[in-house]
Amino acid sequence: MLKKKIIFVITLALCSVGAFAQLNIGGGMDMVLVPMQIVTRDTVEDEGNVWIGAGIGGNGSLQGIRTRINVFGNYEDKIGFMTDIWFLYTNNGANLWDQPAGNNPSSPNTRNPNALDLRLGDYGEIWWSPTEWLRFDVGRIVNTSQTGYVGDHSLSAWTVGMFDSYNIFSYFYSGGIGVLLRFTPPWLNGFSVYAFVPQFGMPFTEAEYDDAWPGGTLLTNGADRINDTGTGDTINRNANRASRVFERTWFTVGYEASDMFHARLQYIGANPGGSINWKTGEGENAIDVESHKYRVSVSAPRIEAAFAWLGIHGLVLDLGIKSWLPVSDWVTDTYDNEANKYIKLENTGVYWGGIGFGFGASFSMLDGNLVLNFRSDGIMLRSWEGTYQGADAKITNPLQMSFHLWPSYTILGVGTITVSAGLNYIGRNTVDIGGVNPNENSEYWDNADRLRFGGGLVFSIPVFSSGSVSFGLAYSHGTGERNGGEPRTITIPINFYLQF
Repeated sequence: MLKKKIIFVITLALCSVGAFAQLNIGGGMDMVLVPMQIVTRDTVEDEGNVWIGAGIGGNGSLQGIRTRINVFGNYEDKIGFMTDIWFLYTNNGANLWDQPAGNNPSSPNTRNPNALDLRLGDYGEIWWSPTEWLRFDVGRIVNTSQTGYVGDHSLSAWTVGMFDSYNIFSYFYSGGIGVLLRFTPPWLNGFSVYAFVPQFGMPFTEAEYDDAWPGGTLLTNGADRINDTGTGDTINRNANRASRVFERTWFTVGYEASDMFHARLQYIGANPGGSINWKTGEGENAIDVESHKYRVSVSAPRIEAAFAWLGIHGLVLDLGIKSWLPVSDWVTDTYDNEANKYIKLENTGVYWGGIGFGFGASFSMLDGNLVLNFRSDGIMLRSWEGTYQGADAKITNPLQMSFHLWPSYTILGVGTITVSAGLNYIGRNTVDIGGVNPNENSEYWDNADRLRFGGGLVFSIPVFSSGSVSFGLAYSHGTGERNGGEPRTITIPINFYLQF
């Protein structure tokens, strides 16, 4: 049944292409592969440190060779669709030549770790625009129209990636079925208003299905279809599930003055929640986590604002900041039959997601052939304050920051050379329990901060009328594994892109 549903979705996309074939059709194809990685480890001998066919990913070997086809079309700009299909060779965890079939510890359910997988990728949506100033999108939505102007360079995936390359201003994304409404009033040029409900799923249908919808496709349910009473019974209570869906609603406003500036403001909803990793493992295997490893996780609404200055020819400056709202004592989606209501947690303490920020700058010169790009991103002050083991306590996550610089130079008629350099820093947490700092005089805490850097060189050659082939060399260097860091990695990435 799962295969039939996947085939149905792909067939539907292809039929849509056929239906629009005599109209406006476009698309593209890209392929990313890494023919070799050299990994230097502290904790193992030389064997296993050279990875052949390691695939895509941030210095990781647990990836695959990806080919992606993007297809989009529309009829008179009134109705249209967008989707992409991935052909992913899942080489998970070993060289192509010595991995036994069916032995895939990183993904135990994979039939064969060296197998070709066909699936829908990042997005798949249909849209309807009854007028020039109103548009509805439904599906797995990806919309970056308000995001920013200085994005991360792809080479950083193999040098040192950003903590959040979209940290200047978050883009609209729904991994399952979502709904996006865009309103651009004709009487106010450059002004846009969005309402977005991600992970809408199917909150108004039956809670149980004869066959589960396949994960990772357009048919993914909302996350709120099942409420477990603790007795094993599944209760279908649409009111609560719908409420949790709409808690995740976004509202976004943007105003762009042509060639001058672009201002954005948005509220991003979320189902409130929070946790701290006091223990690791479960049941009898649970053990206490050392205090220098305490981390606060938060799901909470947040407010974001960004401003881009476009008033100087060749120069772009884009600054964004976000702050989470504090949450505590939230209502869960678990129903208490005896109390006849949903369980509300008490004495959770106050969770705060902290402050995130991003800054991007781009300056072009020599008729646009030389471009200097810079990004800095980070998050700080994520914290929890409450009671732990009968004492007042506060935990603050480490500061995280990243800096990236990538100048590029285009040689007319030849190609583009890009040099990339990056630096990431993760600080140390702070802990106070009953006025006592358990990290004091701790050698582990002293060595808990992380500094990693990397750099690379990539050469891009144009092919055909709208394609390119890029290949390069990248290096990443992190805190040694013996101190909890990462291995050092040399990577050769190759990318092919074609647009039609």
